[in-house]
Amino acid sequence: MENEVIEVLDLEHGQKVKKYWEDRGVDTSGYFVTTTKSDNMPCRYFGVIYGMFSNFSMSEVENHNAKIITLPNEKTFPRNMKVWNYKEGTKNVRTAYCIGFAGDILATKHPVGQNMTGMDESFEVVWYKYYEEIEEEPEVEISMQEIADKFNVSVDKLKIKK
Repeated sequence: MENEVIEVLDLEHGQKVKKYWEDRGVDTSGYFVTTTKSDNMPCRYFGVIYGMFSNFSMSEVENHNAKIITLPNEKTFPRNMKVWNYKEGTKNVRTAYCIGFAGDILATKHPVGQNMTGMDESFEVVWYKYYEEIEEEPEVEISMQEIADKFNVSVDKLKIKK
């Protein structure tokens, strides 16, 4: 974490950058993270250089050979998640199309009607107190040759079913 900074893009991003450093035990008190790229401010690089948290200009970053890092990837909305409303109740867990948070409550979008062609014509927002991410299965890429080698046959003798 020595000599690392993050360029603050806008005010919302600035709050995430501040939280990132606080989560790593850095004292960010006294900083409001309001100098941003969107405002074309020069001292928009927030981070730690030689053990001191501050906002720095690009020339300061370069002079101290600081590394410019980015925030870890965040999952964005909309996305599917598992949702339910009762703490002990796993009976009503369902997968929902989630559109964002209101405080600590997750908002989802559900179809409420269909038009004559069967296409959804309207949606309602439903709120859920409990939720969790859906772990995505990793994609596996494998060649036919690798499969043939595994079963000790030639590629032209493979018949792959779906």
